[in-house]
Amino acid sequence: MESIEYIYEQLEKMEAGKMSAEERKNFMEKYHTDENFRKQVHFRFTAQKVLLEQAAEKRKEMNEWYEEAEKSSRFRKKIAYGIAASLILMVGSWFFFTANSTNCVENITQEYAATLQIDATTMGMKKPSVGEVENSDLKQIAEFYKQGKYAEAIQIATPLQNNAEVKSKILLYLALSELNLKHSDKALTFLDEYKNTLSESAQKDSEIKWWQLMAYYQKGEKAKARELANEILQQNLKHQKEVKELQPCLD
Repeated sequence: MESIEYIYEQLEKMEAGKMSAEERKNFMEKYHTDENFRKQVHFRFTAQKVLLEQAAEKRKEMNEWYEEAEKSSRFRKKIAYGIAASLILMVGSWFFFTANSTNCVENITQEYAATLQIDATTMGMKKPSVGEVENSDLKQIAEFYKQGKYAEAIQIATPLQNNAEVKSKILLYLALSELNLKHSDKALTFLDEYKNTLSESAQKDSEIKWWQLMAYYQKGEKAKARELANEILQQNLKHQKEVKELQPCLD
């Protein structure tokens, strides 16, 4: 069984971006295969939650003590020292846990940028059609997206979203551009519209549920993100690896 100090150290390295790809892979594999290790990780988060609840209760008690101290000069100094000691203990303990508890992904589009690349495969095509090659607007949108100029891509794509010839692809660029800009609600709307342009089999082969999960995670709606994560795993859809890495942050 790994020591709790080891787990804190590894999570701190992960949050600080100092964990190598190999270390992260080994850590996540151990999390998913070693029940005791997983319990220790969960214990750390549970301990933090309990500590915060105790801190709130302690603040309430200290307020009551202070009111009593104000009424009684005889015990004022003694109680004041007690309050100060309690504050030091609680604040110190709070920092001990919280400093090591923010290992969850903060910027999901940055963390999983590779899953947001749009190419012919993502669009369900072996290669661009002749019409697309000749479509200068679509080429410009693709170039802006590749360069991370999402606002510019949206500006060109918006008037084209009802163009039947390129509608599906335009909606995809709009959805993922909005997602990269952290406009989660807009991204979800465009993803729904994009989904409606695909056949049932194409929907299953697409990455829609993963992108929806990212949007809900971005919004802080972990229950919905967790529901999508379960669907991805149960239906054996794309991005199993990424979902498993993200699972501790969805509990």
